[in-house]
Amino acid sequence: MFPDESGTIPIAAWDVIPDQIIDQPFHAGVIAFHEVSVSVHFTIKSKDQTVAQLQVDSPTLNPRTGVWEFVLPIDPKQIPDGDFQVIATCTPGGQGNRAVTLEPLNLFANHAKSLGPFKTVYADADTGDDNSPGTQAKPFKTLAKAVKAAGDGGTVLLGAGEYSPH
Repeated sequence: MFPDESGTIPIAAWDVIPDQIIDQPFHAGVIAFHEVSVSVHFTIKSKDQTVAQLQVDSPTLNPRTGVWEFVLPIDPKQIPDGDFQVIATCTPGGQGNRAVTLEPLNLFANHAKSLGPFKTVYADADTGDDNSPGTQAKPFKTLAKAVKAAGDGGTVLLGAGEYSPH
């Protein structure tokens, strides 16, 4: 604690992998604790516009993770396709305690399917061939070839093996 500050702050963290593409209802969670109590205020922003806000005063069981946490239900139908941010401010109970705002959570809405289609390719350092189509049966050999073939937003599934950066 810094000399000119008093009170305590909650311990809090996102329970979500960032940069996911959300095309169906999704539950984002924050795990938060404080010696008195804590509530979490969520704000969803898309293109610098506030899309939704929700105050959550107690944890519930997140159906996505199976963890008791402060849950924000996200409906991608309510968010324009593209990137958006979720901001969570955790406010402790009691006098003199200080709120903490987590780093924004970056996600992508894709309800209208305007962000795809995304390509999935396969790579296998041991059995692959960069002249193959990159399928599961005929994977690429190198990461460079697989990443280029997958393109933006695509997925590269790796087989066992040691990959060089070239």
